[in-house]
Amino acid sequence: MVQHKLESVKKVQKIMNYVLYQTNTPLLEQIYKVDLLNYISTDTVPMFIWHSIDDPVVDSRNSTKFIAKLLEFDVQVEYHLFGHGEHGKALDNRLTHIDDEIDCHLNQWVFLADYWMNRMGRK
Repeated sequence: MVQHKLESVKKVQKIMNYVLYQTNTPLLEQIYKVDLLNYISTDTVPMFIWHSIDDPVVDSRNSTKFIAKLLEFDVQVEYHLFGHGEHGKALDNRLTHIDDEIDCHLNQWVFLADYWMNRMGRK
């Protein structure tokens, strides 16, 4: 996993280490077991993935590495990397962000995913 440059994210990653491995210093074998890159194969289902470059929690380079591995196995994938967007935006609509401002640009992922699923359903 790529280490994020933001100090607050490093703190979250430290917590995630404990959640995933029950230790702050996991062994390489433990890391290997939960690394999704190790489970990609020609049987992996098609994927729609989106991320934002400035996600303060998950480094977008992790998604880019994941996409590259999917492509190595000819897995059908659609990937959208937005220039800006907070982590955990979900649908980014009035239902999920009552008091927050809705990011109309980032919100386009919903329409892109819908279009992709419909296109995949026609194949």
